[in-house]
Amino acid sequence: MSKSQRPDRLNGHHIVTEDELLDVSVQDEYSRAEEKARRRRHFRHGVVLVLVTVMLAAAAFAGWMVLTRQWVVPGLDSDSVAVVDDRCPVEEFAYADNNTVTVNVYNATGRAGLAAKVATQLRDRGFKIGVVANRRLTYDATIGVVISGGQGRSEALSVQRNVAGTKYVTDTRRRDETVDVILGSSFKSLTTRDKVRTNEGRLPCLPGTESSAPVAPSTFVPPSVSPSPSSSTP
Repeated sequence: MSKSQRPDRLNGHHIVTEDELLDVSVQDEYSRAEEKARRRRHFRHGVVLVLVTVMLAAAAFAGWMVLTRQWVVPGLDSDSVAVVDDRCPVEEFAYADNNTVTVNVYNATGRAGLAAKVATQLRDRGFKIGVVANRRLTYDATIGVVISGGQGRSEALSVQRNVAGTKYVTDTRRRDETVDVILGSSFKSLTTRDKVRTNEGRLPCLPGTESSAPVAPSTFVPPSVSPSPSSSTP
């Protein structure tokens, strides 16, 4: 080898040394490790994304089932069951003007938005709307029930005439004139305006309820006793 010739070159070509081979091997090993780590990160991110998507879908499904009342979650329903008076009032009540009646509308069906729809229709007829929510129907009335306290029976008659087919229930706890209407699975639509009767009338009650008519005082008159022929005036 001439003095001018470099030891890492041969005939103009570079000669790969052992150290260079080792460096290339180390770099290749590092690149493979980095690639594996990158793939693991991508895999974990994919798993997390799938889990989040599944959880969101499950939450949306559960919310829809609760909203449409196909699932009932204890404690989420508005209000508790009324303390019912099993007696049905037999008096006739006057039809209260719609604009004097506050009505709470509840949906006990699987039809989403039914309470809101009916509440809007009742508002258009002049009723004042209170609560609009879901509620279980625990009474024997597939169309629905109308609930009020003893002070709100004229108001209940007005609501019942507009929601034909509902049955009346007395809530003994209620002290105001507000009325609840709980819509059942057989409810179709409100009574058409021209067919709403506004005359006095009785409240149709749940099947099996007893009459609350007051007991008439006894008219029994004891028979007179004729004096015995043998008796004498003292």
